[in-house]
Amino acid sequence: MMLPKRRTMLVPFQCFSLLIVSVALLMRTANSCMSEEDKVQIPAIDKQYLMEQLAAQGMNEEDAQNTIAELQNFYSGIKLGMKNTPTVVVDTAWHAHIINTQMYFDFTENVFGRYLHHKPRWSGSVASELPMQDAYSDLLALGFKNLNKTIWFSGTVVPLTPYSEVYDRSLEQCEL
Repeated sequence: MMLPKRRTMLVPFQCFSLLIVSVALLMRTANSCMSEEDKVQIPAIDKQYLMEQLAAQGMNEEDAQNTIAELQNFYSGIKLGMKNTPTVVVDTAWHAHIINTQMYFDFTENVFGRYLHHKPRWSGSVASELPMQDAYSDLLALGFKNLNKTIWFSGTVVPLTPYSEVYDRSLEQCEL
């Protein structure tokens, strides 16, 4: 004896719920897809400088290349509005970039349209009371793929403020 096929009917509420979930997933996917033009590329001369600086601090060539690649991801996240803190390894590369003031100034002017300040936490900082955020998770949420976990999880998070505030004021340059 064959039992009749049971038909499943969706009631209007179930249809509406299914529609809402589908739209939410589509929006999440659309919002998390990073285009190639969103990806920041550090100029070759800057990379060469960073490779030398990281090597001087004892980093091998492969780790230095991976760190610079993750610094590019970090800069890309900032460009897309991410406001959080890097890990020690990425922050080390960022500091090395900043120290070459003219190079860093030119880079940030070109990429961000203005100078990108690094604002560390300290006792006089209002932002020092804010919780630190996870840049790695935010980069994943922005659609970054193939992040190097070794670079992101090899050290603790550097205690910085959400520094990606980019100021409109011009920066006076000091040259000797």
